[in-house]
Amino acid sequence: MTMSVTRIFTFEAAHWLPNYDGPCAVMHGHSYILHVTYTGPVQRNGMVVDFGDIKAAVEPILNTLDHHCLNDTIPTPTAETILKYIKARLNDSRVSKLVLYETAKCYATWEA
Repeated sequence: MTMSVTRIFTFEAAHWLPNYDGPCAVMHGHSYILHVTYTGPVQRNGMVVDFGDIKAAVEPILNTLDHHCLNDTIPTPTAETILKYIKARLNDSRVSKLVLYETAKCYATWEA
């Protein structure tokens, strides 16, 4: 049986969008919310993946972003490119979906 499990993370970061004509062209910050979903068979221990293992995989990545200026790490830090950055570093085939909320009403989704 295949199932999915999701762990939610938060981080704070600043950014601006270069080559963009709008309010996001100036430095501003967000309280990001990241949903990380793993999908796979339920193992003998009754889990797809241990929530602690998800935390161990994601937190080192978020530590490079939390309370930083994202432009120092990601050249054009849109929600979409931030997700690409996170996904490239997770490098686990069981990661099936990432959702990054930039605000309560605006988010981007990556799906396998």
